[in-house]
Amino acid sequence: MLDVTNNIFGWQVTAPETVRDDQWETLSEVLIDDKYQLELNEWFEQHQPAAQMQIIERMLEAVRKGYWEASEERLRSLIEHHQELEPMVEHHKAHDVTAAYINDLATGFGMLGTAADVNPSPTISGNVMSEVENVTMPELEDTKLLLLILFSLACVAFGALRQHRQMRD
Repeated sequence: MLDVTNNIFGWQVTAPETVRDDQWETLSEVLIDDKYQLELNEWFEQHQPAAQMQIIERMLEAVRKGYWEASEERLRSLIEHHQELEPMVEHHKAHDVTAAYINDLATGFGMLGTAADVNPSPTISGNVMSEVENVTMPELEDTKLLLLILFSLACVAFGALRQHRQMRD
């Protein structure tokens, strides 16, 4: 079910005209509201609450990016359900941008305690880049050295050519 949601989102991003608002709405009704009374919410809560959280996050990301104009009622329902699932999931962190959007929506609806509050951004450590001073190449003051190297290479080439001719004859 998560793969279906991700694939629909992928189609939406790739070719926006392929997925309509009513299709997002129907997907939400089936997977979140359990439109056909298949006890999906109970199954998700028992076996894969993180998957349903990711489905909700993907739907909210579609709204955030302007792919789906969900109603205020639908947004409230998604946020409420997301918050219900949070205590059930230990090791899940929404993408920072999505978590901030969820937090903004929850704040707008007067709800507290979202994914953005659970895991703050990690502290990053490592080497600090600094500007390196310009390094100047030493100038070749002695042209005799260059001529000596060229002469040595010419001698080697001449010797190799001579040896090649002797071996051929």
